[in-house]
Amino acid sequence: MIYFLQQIVSSVLMARCLMVSLKRMVSFTIMKTVRALKRVFSNLTTVSMVSRKRGVIMVICAVLAILGNVIANRMAAWVARETTRRLRHDLFRKISYLSNRQIDGFTVPSLISRMTTDTYNIHRMVGMMQRIGIRAPILVMGGVAVTLSLDPVLALVLTCMLPIILYIVFAVSRRSIPLFDRLQKSVDTMVRVVRENASGVRVIKALSRTEGEKTRFEGVNRQVMQDENRANMVMA
Repeated sequence: MIYFLQQIVSSVLMARCLMVSLKRMVSFTIMKTVRALKRVFSNLTTVSMVSRKRGVIMVICAVLAILGNVIANRMAAWVARETTRRLRHDLFRKISYLSNRQIDGFTVPSLISRMTTDTYNIHRMVGMMQRIGIRAPILVMGGVAVTLSLDPVLALVLTCMLPIILYIVFAVSRRSIPLFDRLQKSVDTMVRVVRENASGVRVIKALSRTEGEKTRFEGVNRQVMQDENRANMVMA
């Protein structure tokens, strides 16, 4: 009987010890888990604060970029407009002092084209040079620099491709110049036809040459369209 009681007491004590040990182990595990969660949440809070700051900086940079782009485009448009206005004014003043022989040498349709079509092309060229001609080299150099910092091998490939691209641009430009010269001659011819029709409209009606002049203008207009399409396709 006493031995049996000793066995029961020893079993109860062992169970008690096991329960206390298990309780302490669970408490220790819970404490470690809580500390780890606190550490994770503190890191997340720090990361979220850093992300918020970076997000605010990115939004500010985006707004500044939009404002700068708008201001730059407005300034480019103003410069192109003023350049074309002054050029047209000086050109008209120069034409006003030409002699009859000089006017016959240039021809009136050619002078009209210089005052209208050419000045408009110069207006577009000045605007595109300010918008793309200045921005594109900066973007290329920035892209190469960023690529060098990320992957030098890929940057070397891009750098090796630049001379090939420059040669292609040079070859296309060299081929397109004669096409634009032909287009300019076609435009001069169209202006001459329109001027003749406008100045001799009474003679055309009196001689019943309306349909013939329409056909003539359609042919000249079609030639201008073909020359312009050919030149623009080469440049594209």
